[in-house]
Amino acid sequence: MFLSIHPQHDKTFDKLTALRFRKPGAPHPWIELAKREVSMGKKLAILLIPAVALTLALAGGFAPAAVQAAVAQKGNENRKTVWDGVFTAVQAERGRDAYAVHCVSCHADDLRGMGGPALKGQEFMDKWREDSVKSLFTFIQTNMPQRARSSLSEKTYVDIVAHILAVNMFPAGSEELSTDALGSIQIVGKDGPAPIPEFALIEVVGCLAQGSNALWTLTNVTAPVRTRNQEGATAAELQASAARPLGTGTFRLVYVDSLRPGFLPEPHVGHKLHAKGYLLRNDDIGDGLSVTWLEAVAPTCTN
Repeated sequence: MFLSIHPQHDKTFDKLTALRFRKPGAPHPWIELAKREVSMGKKLAILLIPAVALTLALAGGFAPAAVQAAVAQKGNENRKTVWDGVFTAVQAERGRDAYAVHCVSCHADDLRGMGGPALKGQEFMDKWREDSVKSLFTFIQTNMPQRARSSLSEKTYVDIVAHILAVNMFPAGSEELSTDALGSIQIVGKDGPAPIPEFALIEVVGCLAQGSNALWTLTNVTAPVRTRNQEGATAAELQASAARPLGTGTFRLVYVDSLRPGFLPEPHVGHKLHAKGYLLRNDDIGDGLSVTWLEAVAPTCTN
């Protein structure tokens, strides 16, 4: 079934002339990418995507070069993966006890999932790999337990994460997992980092362009990174995107025109954009992005 959704949106103009269109509290609509024939006789896979309710932002001001230069990119020298022994066995045991009290009714005692999703195995890995342990922790802390969200101590949430990692056969180490370390630890498979899976929610930076066939694209696109926030961008994210060096990729932008009149792409051709959306892979017509958020971070597209 194809869902055609055209929600009404509240309109607010901030002092920087940024347009932000959003209906507060509105549920996310579902956009179906229906199976369709392409010119080479191939078909795109069907995907139901929980897309944002057409939220879009156009930046009204751009950070000066000096500010952009001051935004430091996180180095890789201190980064670890879940294979580096980032929790202790004792901590994982504490997490197992907390999990039994707060999580087992939805996710099962062996983490296979029941009312809630599985927290182990391939399903879990595809959802969280190529992302940081901090993203996993933040999601659990913010949303769980389902009937008493954010009700546990920070330490208890960290211990539960340690238990989840242990059940997924990641090795224990000599130091306990701490909140300070979460952002520097990547979740990767046993073979190491891999391409982000199709249909994952990602963010990229690139230059807006339009081809002769009216197809909107991002050029000079950076390597995609996973994100869990589809509805907007924080000040820190925008600063990081403004300072982020451009890349070499090209992405098709899907459903840009459906965002009108809230987002008018024409004035932003050649601008550097922060973009979020669902990753679409196709060997015939190239990678694409089912857009959930676009925001200009610079008026030109230069490093």
